[in-house]
Amino acid sequence: MFRSLISQIRLGLVDWPVLIPFVRFALNHPIPPDRLAAVTLFMGFSPSSPLDSIYNPRTKAVMANPFTAHQLQQLVADLQKSFLAWHGEVEEARNSRRDVANSRRRTATPNFSTGDYVLVSNVLHVRRNKLQVRWSGPYRIISAKSDYIFTVLDLLSEKTFDCHCSRMRFYSDGHLHITEEILKQFAHDGHGFKIADVLNVRFNHRLNDWEVFIAWAGFESAEHTWEPLSQLLKDCPVFIKRRLRNAEFCPPELVSILDN
Repeated sequence: MFRSLISQIRLGLVDWPVLIPFVRFALNHPIPPDRLAAVTLFMGFSPSSPLDSIYNPRTKAVMANPFTAHQLQQLVADLQKSFLAWHGEVEEARNSRRDVANSRRRTATPNFSTGDYVLVSNVLHVRRNKLQVRWSGPYRIISAKSDYIFTVLDLLSEKTFDCHCSRMRFYSDGHLHITEEILKQFAHDGHGFKIADVLNVRFNHRLNDWEVFIAWAGFESAEHTWEPLSQLLKDCPVFIKRRLRNAEFCPPELVSILDN
C-alpha cells in the first residue's frame, strides 16, 4: 500500500512516514455496511469523513459539509444508478445500430449450381479499410458444401478450393482480370457467413468488450476480421464457447467469463 501511494503522489521513499495518518484514517474511519467503524468499536469515537470539511477556493475558507454521511452514501448510490442507466442506454443504442447495419448487408441467396463456370476474386493487398481484389478464372463449381460455400476447380492446375458465393460471379470475358475495390464488410448473422476457425482474442478498451479474430469459411486470410465477443455469443454461443475454452491463447479471465 505504501509503495503504491508513494508512486501515486511521487514522494521519496524516505518520506513514507508522512503517509501513516492517511492510511490509519482510511483503515479506521470508513463505516462498513454490516458493522460499526473500527474507530467506534475500539475507541468509542464517532467516525469522520474527508468530506466533513471542504475548502472553498473562491472564498479561500474551510466550510462545513451540509450533508450527513448517510446522505453522501445515498447521493453516490444515486449517481452510480444514473451511470448504469446511461451505460445501458448507450449499449442498447449501439446494439440497435449494429442490428440495422447487419440487416442492410445480408447476403442474397446465391443461384450458383454444380457445373457453373465462375470468376473468383483474389485479394491483392489491403489498403486502409478496403481490400483490392482481381477477378480471375474461369473456375468450375464441382460441389456445394452449403447454401453459400462452394468447392471450385481451377481448370488449369486442376486444384480445388472452397469459396464463398460473395467472392464469385458468373463467368464473363468482359470481367476477367478487372480490379475492383470492395469494402471489407462481413456479417455473422446466419445469412451465409460461416466461421472457419477462431484464431485469437483481445480486449478492446475503447469498446470495453472482448474481440475474437475470426477466419471465415470461403474467404482468404487477408479477410479475417475482429468481431465483438458479445455479438458472437448471441449468434453462435455453443461453438464460440467450446472453441475458446480449448484454445491456448484464451486468457483465464475470459474462460471464467464464459463459464458463468
